[in-house]
Amino acid sequence: MASASRFVPLQLPLAEFIEEQANKNTLSKTNRDVSLLKEFLRAKEIDKELENIEAKVLDEILCTFIVEVKKKDGGEYEPTTLRSFISSFDRYLRSKGYPTTIIDGQEFRKTRETLVAKQKELKKAGKGNKTKAARALTDEEVDILYGKELLGLSSP
Repeated sequence: MASASRFVPLQLPLAEFIEEQANKNTLSKTNRDVSLLKEFLRAKEIDKELENIEAKVLDEILCTFIVEVKKKDGGEYEPTTLRSFISSFDRYLRSKGYPTTIIDGQEFRKTRETLVAKQKELKKAGKGNKTKAARALTDEEVDILYGKELLGLSSP
């Protein structure tokens, strides 16, 4: 009795398979963030592809980017957004075969320190403090809602 093989050959190239499984939103965000960094490089008159910049030089560039980048309206980004920029740049560089990572490579220690310092500065300025978090209703507030028939059997 012939049994079906437990090992079925992949019908397309491995790189294509991996790319098909990638999260499209993540790819889109990575591309937007890398475009922003490339715009920054042009503004600084650096005419090199990101993946061709030596790690020591790229570390300095990323530090400057973290400190200087602003929203289109001139406002500051949220601390978590800055962190997500770095993750996007790291993803992009890894996809291009860059020899080290921003996230844990020794060559990018200054980038990570600059990120932490900028995040602290932004938090002191009130950014990223989750002021819109929900809070529980007090017993008095619940009683008022029942009294106005906004809670209970009279209201869905």
